[in-house]
Amino acid sequence: MRLPNYHENLYVFHLNCERPHSYFIPYQSSAAAKNDDRASSAFFKSLCGDWDFKWYPSPADVCDFTSPDFDRSDMDKLAVPMNWQVALGRGYDVPNYTDSAYPFPYDRPYVPDDNPCGLYIRDFTLTEKQISNKKIFLNFEGVDSCFYLWVNDTFAAYSQVSHMTSEIDVTDYVHVGKNTVKVLVLKWCDGSYIEDQDMFRMSGIFREVYLLFRDRSYIRDIFVKPVLSDDFSTSDVTVELETVGSCSVSYVFRAPDESIMFSGSLDVNESGKFSLMVENPSLWTDETPTLYRLELTSGSESISLDVGMRRIEVVNRVILINGKPAKCRGVNRHDTHEILGHATPYSHMENDLLLIKSHNINMVRTSHYPNDPRFPGMCDRIGLFLCSEADLECHGSNFAGFDISGDPAWEKAYVDRAELMVERDKNHPSIIFWSLGNESGYGENHDKMSAWIRKRDPSRLIHYEAVDVPDTKGTVDMFSRMYHGTDILKDLVFKDPKFHLPFFHCEFAHAMGNGPGGLEDYRTLMYDTDMYFGGCVWELVNHSVATGDIYKNPKYTYGGDFGDKPNNGNFCVDGLCNPDHTPGVGMLELKQAYRPIEASFANAEAGKIKVRSRRYYTDLSDVSLYWTFENDGKVTASGVIESLDVPANEERELTLDYSCAPKSGARALTLSFRQNRPTRWADAGYEICFTQLILDEIEKTSYKGPDRAEFEIGLDDGERYVNVIAGETEYVFDKHKAALVSLKDNGKEFLSAPIRASMWRAYTDNDKAFRKVWLKNRMNELFVKCYDCKVTEANDKFVEIGAKVSYCTYSTTPIAHADTTFRVNCDGSCDFRYKVEVDKEEVLPLPRFGIELTMPEGMEYAKYFGYGEIESYSDKRAAAKLGLYATTAHKNHVPYIFPQENGSHYGCKWAAVGSDTAHGLRFTSETGDFCFNISHYNANQLTDAKHEYELVSNKETTVHIDYRQNSIGSSSCGPIPSKEVMFYEKSFAFHVRIAPEYVTDLFC
Repeated sequence: MRLPNYHENLYVFHLNCERPHSYFIPYQSSAAAKNDDRASSAFFKSLCGDWDFKWYPSPADVCDFTSPDFDRSDMDKLAVPMNWQVALGRGYDVPNYTDSAYPFPYDRPYVPDDNPCGLYIRDFTLTEKQISNKKIFLNFEGVDSCFYLWVNDTFAAYSQVSHMTSEIDVTDYVHVGKNTVKVLVLKWCDGSYIEDQDMFRMSGIFREVYLLFRDRSYIRDIFVKPVLSDDFSTSDVTVELETVGSCSVSYVFRAPDESIMFSGSLDVNESGKFSLMVENPSLWTDETPTLYRLELTSGSESISLDVGMRRIEVVNRVILINGKPAKCRGVNRHDTHEILGHATPYSHMENDLLLIKSHNINMVRTSHYPNDPRFPGMCDRIGLFLCSEADLECHGSNFAGFDISGDPAWEKAYVDRAELMVERDKNHPSIIFWSLGNESGYGENHDKMSAWIRKRDPSRLIHYEAVDVPDTKGTVDMFSRMYHGTDILKDLVFKDPKFHLPFFHCEFAHAMGNGPGGLEDYRTLMYDTDMYFGGCVWELVNHSVATGDIYKNPKYTYGGDFGDKPNNGNFCVDGLCNPDHTPGVGMLELKQAYRPIEASFANAEAGKIKVRSRRYYTDLSDVSLYWTFENDGKVTASGVIESLDVPANEERELTLDYSCAPKSGARALTLSFRQNRPTRWADAGYEICFTQLILDEIEKTSYKGPDRAEFEIGLDDGERYVNVIAGETEYVFDKHKAALVSLKDNGKEFLSAPIRASMWRAYTDNDKAFRKVWLKNRMNELFVKCYDCKVTEANDKFVEIGAKVSYCTYSTTPIAHADTTFRVNCDGSCDFRYKVEVDKEEVLPLPRFGIELTMPEGMEYAKYFGYGEIESYSDKRAAAKLGLYATTAHKNHVPYIFPQENGSHYGCKWAAVGSDTAHGLRFTSETGDFCFNISHYNANQLTDAKHEYELVSNKETTVHIDYRQNSIGSSSCGPIPSKEVMFYEKSFAFHVRIAPEYVTDLFC
């Protein structure tokens, strides 16, 4: 018999499944319930672990469904939870990354007949004690995309909606002793048309599966409704109960300190409620995640729920939380695991939240589906706002020219997803927004979702990004857009009266590859604009499937690496963190941009500073200030203020004593704000954020190197080569190439290739807007055309060589022209001077301009005075500090999954590169700060490689001294940066001085 066609029926979602209800687990006692460890419940039985598994290309290849006596002898073992595609090498289909294009024909509601499927079989044993006088429920918390269920060879249920719980009453199907569950999971169903999220498409049982043993009469649903008075002095807590059968329910309501505030009992026959009045309630916020606890006992069951008192409202286009105009410092989070696929173990979720909290993030948007049912409770306890999003996206439908959101045939499917989300998670104070989904156009089905939510839960705000402006139907409580630049927000959104609601930036600052840049602009705008609630950066973690030695030395992949079609390449590696969820440079940048404390000078010379709190509910008494005063990168004064007396959202003036510090050199005051008490996410002493204040205008070159002896200059001006000797230093210039081809000092050759001017950087993901033009003009293949090169002046102080050159490539006119001067000084140093005119304005902004040196093996060590120790760029340096840093060519490389420009250091005053013996070159500039980079890869290697693991490091060291690099931005998906921060100069001058020396402090 053919499989029933429920998976292509728009009106069948959950056959024989329980109606949705709030998430809770019954325990055998109130003490057990308090632990919140569902595995410790006597009424909980996990079915996770290895299941028998067989993959089929099509449901037609599976045997008769009326008598599913499947042969298990040839079945494999597959872990649950886990997606079957990440069981690499077994032939179970492959991971498929696609952004918006459907991976099947657009023929809604139908899916291909060759619809890959997986058959899961699991035996389990039940005892008389477990099931006596009990109802037994089988719970699937996440199955992609749909499943058919048999229990003991009897068809029991069908369900779809990948990221929500399906609960089946299996009481009449099970018995004492051995039982067998069989689950056929299909890769696609009609629901797949509205599960078109930007992610790896994977299938199978990817969340936990378990049995619950309930009393015959039991509490089915709980809705706790705290309503705060206008002055927040009281909270009227109503608890609505729904039961199956008649239940005698006793309750205990506990204060945050666990003392009993109220207790009582009531009889409930299908529905009932009771109310409590809490005086002077402690309010729940992201900063103060204060929770009360409700304990319910009915029959043999004890249930515990956390209760948070908070109010969300909109007043004059401003979102208020507990009466305060709080701000969202958010991030978007997908379920992603480099080994398990979409499976997210509890510890994995917990680590994510600790990481989020420790990086000053206070909100998570669950893009683009509800998370594991335990996730909101974790956010309740740690203190994070949530935008909980329905499992709904039909992005590809919009591109195909069809409108599912306006099609009445899909209304029930849309509302079903809203209902599942709200009913499951309605008791969590962390959820402040319900979201109607993502990138699905806008239609009446969204209006229906909104209407259902408003009727069921009017206490929260409703979000959806694509609602028309103005929202005349009242579908949402805020306007929301993606990737608007700050200029558009300031000049259009915040000034246009049509935007009559608060603004929530549900996605901004696309964190793909080397990025995001420009975060400080969004921060400034957020705090300057009341109606701008803030937003969520896209996104938390790079999606990738680990291959190779997955535990020790994984090779990270992206779309297309498995032959998957259609695919969107590396667009999935767009996160702030690495696939193993360790923070990348982008996460460090975001942490600093989201800093909750600011500081500025009140009177720099008198040591007076102003400290401003960006908290809204708590003071800074839990924060210590560690400060250091530096001259030319070396600490000359320091101190500690153990606790800051700064109230919430206020400013205080403090006095620091650095009067003993010298008045010379580059003077910088670094203020490190650290926790003075431990939290769940960090130990005492952890740096929350910092501010670095520069006391005065730093000289162009704050370090000129040691005094150098002057020597008699030797000159040999040959037909092609010019040799210049100053003491133990010898330079050889090639007049044909207008290039320095040899630099020897004390017998050591420092060049493995001629020094050349460089305009090319391995394009970043965020160079998307420019790279086609750059590549069209072959800027990665530039070479020098020398029109004239000769010795222009020679005396006892220097020898000067002048050249007129152009920077050319094939099949096009020159990119730029330059007058170049090389001057060898009698102290052994050499000045490089460039006066550049860009001829082809279409290539602007330039990727970079500077000099590139290839130095021989052993030139491994570097020291620089600039912005470090992480990479830094003109618009991506919030997390970098001006200081004195040491690194190596190996350590300086940032291993982006898709190789690209990395590891540069902005604002350098000087830099030095040398060997184990500290013999090397020092670089300074008279034209101002420069960008410095050291690496074992050159720009063309990074350009050509498609994966980090493909790179083969050179023995030689590549050094870049750049006049300027283009900004970073986030235009892989976001806006193009403004011209003011990009490299749009058509004419400029650049100077570099190279001085061979023994850099005695190279390793400090």
